Amino acid sequence: MGELFKTVILAAVQGLTEFLPVSSSGHLVLLGKLLDVKEDSVLLVATLHAGTLVSVLFVYFREILAVLSSRRLILLIAVSSVPAGLVGVGLKLSGLDEIIFDSPLVAGLGLLATSAILLRLPGRHQAQSKEMGDLSFRDALLVGFAQLFAIIPGVSRSGSTICACLRLDMKRRDASTYSFLMSIPVIAGAAAVETAPLFLKPGKVADASDHLALLAGFAVSAVVGYAALKMVIESVRKGVLPKYGYYCMCAGALVVVWELVAMLK
Repeated sequence: MGELFKTVILAAVQGLTEFLPVSSSGHLVLLGKLLDVKEDSVLLVATLHAGTLVSVLFVYFREILAVLSSRRLILLIAVSSVPAGLVGVGLKLSGLDEIIFDSPLVAGLGLLATSAILLRLPGRHQAQSKEMGDLSFRDALLVGFAQLFAIIPGVSRSGSTICACLRLDMKRRDASTYSFLMSIPVIAGAAAVETAPLFLKPGKVADASDHLALLAGFAVSAVVGYAALKMVIESVRKGVLPKYGYYCMCAGALVVVWELVAMLK
């Protein structure tokens, strides 16, 4: 399989699952095992994250300007980003991320957890009253812990955080907006952590010398990410986000059974 084709597959999966509540990390783990595709280039990982970051910036450009003009909203998003940020850096520095993010069984169990989260979302007719600015700092921290839980492969970041926001009585539009605004420092931080070795050991840049593949990966992840983001926003607005829970349930069960059978052989 050519490197360009591998990159396009990874980019499409990254863009689609970064925002759909089905877990990008879980699907990339499974993809790597099924197709023998590995994200062994730190520059490639950073490029795919950059593509999805661009899609968020494009969709939420006005909201980002509004946040930048509000010190309170900046602080709320910062508080929500702290738990996952600290643990993510800790896992990277300790090397535990390579163990956690390389297990299909963990990804399968994570997808089942995502299913449980999505299927317990508040009903579409349940009234929600809070706007983003109405969140307390305690609320912001609770949403941050929901995002922390999503570090586990298979557990959806968007699903966990949107569910947490709705449980805190946020309006549906504000819940999805806050969740994806929270994703900006997370995605940017992930890209920064992944590219840190390039500055410590510049020789690693040679691992990703195919500039055409990187450009294609960036473009595909950005375009697919934009479409997925729009799809999720509409699903939240209509109150049909739980439908993704059935997919996660089926996919997670299939992966877990497959891995258990393989262990018994």
